[in-house]
This record gives sequence, structure tokens and C-alpha cells, in this order.
Amino acid sequence: MRHDELEVLKEKDYAIYKQEVASAIEPKLHLLLAHLYIEHLLERYISTKLKTTNGLFGQNGLPFEKKVCLAQSFGGLNAQRIDGIRKLNDLRNDCVHKFKHQRTEKQIDDFGRTFGKWYGEIKIKYAQNQDALIRACCNRLAGAVLRVVLEAENDVSR
Repeated sequence: MRHDELEVLKEKDYAIYKQEVASAIEPKLHLLLAHLYIEHLLERYISTKLKTTNGLFGQNGLPFEKKVCLAQSFGGLNAQRIDGIRKLNDLRNDCVHKFKHQRTEKQIDDFGRTFGKWYGEIKIKYAQNQDALIRACCNRLAGAVLRVVLEAENDVSR
């Protein structure tokens, strides 16, 4: 598949993310939905690598961390993206286990640093708005993981 065709697929798929996740105004809801979307992408990625996924997903299937480990074992997601997914999971876990959850600057920085130089630039832009900063990081991670999934799905479809 050509690069421009992949970009068209990505934009089409990312439109679903924008509609379902990025449109969430409440910061806690956005974080939870972003996590859910990443889990959806991990399942899509794993599905491209295995002949069957019977029993892996659903209520009694693999927990999130095991999906991350399995996806990591296939090698398509680099260490930086895997770290970002795990940091998002840490934020999500804190969020769902504390009614009045307040993210710390350290938690956001730990997540954001998984994006390298980009994070330094975006942190300056959103210096006074932690919610916008974490939203930008979630959006970036979703786009990066989506690209890997689409590339894997394309390889399988040949």
C-alpha cells in the first residue's frame, strides 16, 4: 500500500476517534475513552498477528497489561509507544480508583516524555492547561498506535 493510501485510511479511522473520544469535554471521560480506544487498537493489532483470538478478548479474556505484553512481543510497537501505553494505563488506573482524581504534574510528564522532543514543544504550548496537555498526548498516542495497526492490517490483507 502506498503512503498516501495509508494516510487516507488513517484519516478515516481517526475520524472515529475524533467523534467518539476527542469530542469528550470532561477530562476524566476523555482519559477513560482514550484508554478504551487504545485497548481496541491493541486488540485489532493482536488479531492481525494470530490465526484466532478466541478467548483472548471479552469479559474473561486478557487484562489490559497482558494485551500490551502480547502486542509488544510481535515487535511492531516500539519501546517508546509501549511505554506511552503503559503510562496511559497508569493514569487511567489512578483515575478509576479515586473518585476525586487529580493528576500530578509528574504523572503527566512521565506520560508525555514518551513522545520525546514533541512533548517539550507541546508542554510549552499548554503550560497553563494540564487537561489540554494530556488530551494532546492521548491524541498523539492514538494516532501513532493507529498507524501501526493499519500497517499490520494491510500486511495481513495482501
